[in-house]
Amino acid sequence: FEQALLRDVFGGRLVTVAEKQLLPALEATRALMSEVEERGHGAIGQAALFAQPGLVARADILEYVGGGSWELIEVKSCSIDSAEDYLEDLAFTALVATRSGIHLRRMLVVAASTTFRLGQPERNRYATKDFTAKLTTPDGLLQRFQTGGAKQARFSAAQAEARTRAA
Repeated sequence: FEQALLRDVFGGRLVTVAEKQLLPALEATRALMSEVEERGHGAIGQAALFAQPGLVARADILEYVGGGSWELIEVKSCSIDSAEDYLEDLAFTALVATRSGIHLRRMLVVAASTTFRLGQPERNRYATKDFTAKLTTPDGLLQRFQTGGAKQARFSAAQAEARTRAA
């Protein structure tokens, strides 16, 4: 699902961080972010993110939208109607991204469209849901992660990852 989405939606605009080990992946991500910002457009798949104290995440997609801002896109193999089940995963990745100095304009989940029909363009297979407002309200999940500290964020991320593996 994810590979098809990357091909159908992002085409040649996406460069994926292939490194699996953390330090080389972080270095590759930083280099790609600089290149993309210089070009003024582009997207990075599997971007490695690190923030103190010891928070690590992999963003499915970071897309540069100009003016020093990025969009965080989590890709899920579910119906868009179930996207809200993955808010903790999205919030944790957003927390690590923002703590590492990345300005996020929007935080999105892309999943299977419930309205796609055969014969439509392949791009219509996917739907996007914007959770930026929901995550960034004063009582939103991102704020709770910020104030709850890294321990709660790591615990929630572990729960989200376990749920993703079980799905």
